[in-house]
Amino acid sequence: IKLPFNHLSFQVAKLPDAQTKYFELLEFVVFSLNYVPCKELFSVSVLLKGSTSYTCSITATRTLLKLSRHDALFSDVLREVGLLEVLVNLLHKYAALLKDPATQQQTQPQNNEHGESPRSETILGPIH
Repeated sequence: IKLPFNHLSFQVAKLPDAQTKYFELLEFVVFSLNYVPCKELFSVSVLLKGSTSYTCSITATRTLLKLSRHDALFSDVLREVGLLEVLVNLLHKYAALLKDPATQQQTQPQNNEHGESPRSETILGPIH
């Protein structure tokens, strides 16, 4: 069975082991081949809209952050394929999740040496 690369994103959410490899491959296409995969980025947008897997959403978001840092052109591309809107909606969803008292009791993080909660850094990693 032959599937175009952009159709793989729909299967990736179901296969946690393949998520990292898929997004690494997407990064390779952009960074090494200097190609802007618009259809694939649109597929990631659809994936993020419907994904119930937080790990997949986080991995996808990290990749998109790397792409946007790589070239200013990606800000326009991400806007065109609707990813900026999706990312804003995800931020609202995560903010609501962080505010939910039931969630906070279940996953109460330990403060770091500065007395700060590491939760945002855990989700997206350190922001440079």
